[in-house]
Amino acid sequence: MGRPTVPVQTYLRLMYLKFRYQLGYESLVQEVSDSIAWRRFCHIAIDGKVPDASTLIKVRKRYGENIIEQVNELLVKKLDEQKIIRHLKLRTDTTVVESDIHYPTDATLLQDGVRAITGTVNRIRKLASHATEGFVDKTDAVKKKILAFAKVLRRRMSQSWDEINQMTQEVVDITQSVLQQAESVIKKLHQTKKPLIEAQKEKLQSLVDKTKQ
Repeated sequence: MGRPTVPVQTYLRLMYLKFRYQLGYESLVQEVSDSIAWRRFCHIAIDGKVPDASTLIKVRKRYGENIIEQVNELLVKKLDEQKIIRHLKLRTDTTVVESDIHYPTDATLLQDGVRAITGTVNRIRKLASHATEGFVDKTDAVKKKILAFAKVLRRRMSQSWDEINQMTQEVVDITQSVLQQAESVIKKLHQTKKPLIEAQKEKLQSLVDKTKQ
């Protein structure tokens, strides 16, 4: 039936993320592409190409539905036994909950916080556009900074760490800007009484608080 175009261990880990977080193939590819943590989990280099949706679907057909389901169940059980699943909690909550951490974890967590806040603001925009005026989407800016770390880390030179520190600070600065914008959105929604808007406002406030930690 031909050799699969995706390493088995990478494919199984991708499928675990898909099933665990109920993602479509396109969403899965996007999430893994944007996350250093998920790339490492799937054994995909930070600058490596993530298999596209059509490739994953073809591989699934090659292996067969039943085999994939059975292997995935075994994988989930094994990951749970080895306490590997707990490392994905930060991505599940899309919040930042650790403070005494180092690169690349801290920068990655800030990226997750920015993406979660921006996603919530975009949902608020559909319900109360006036409150989101002036909010600038900076997810791409953070993503570029995160991906830039890979090139610097490969040098393994002393001056590389100076660049790492500088880029980390740039990610922090971008995150602080996003937090300020998010707080402005929350203030504009102060008088709202609509349940849907109120729910999103509370979620946004929670994300802001946790990202600050």
